[in-house]
Amino acid sequence: GMACFGEVGLGGEIRPIGGTEIRLRELEKLGFSQCILPARSATRALTSATKMTLRPVEAVAELASLLHASPSSSKRSRKTETPPF
Repeated sequence: GMACFGEVGLGGEIRPIGGTEIRLRELEKLGFSQCILPARSATRALTSATKMTLRPVEAVAELASLLHASPSSSKRSRKTETPPF
């Protein structure tokens, strides 16, 4: 599965939040294999300390294109129906 965390700024930037290492450890324990996180949080030390695939992003537009390209999101989009309104 894929998880993501960070703070979204008014300009669409993805900002770092505290506790990145702890969050990644817990996500790994829960069985997540990928994590989208703020680019400023993805250090070399952090990347080498986890088995998860880290996908750093700097802006909401980058996040949206990453999620759109994700194989799990394409499976969901095929099953999604148009709301009845």
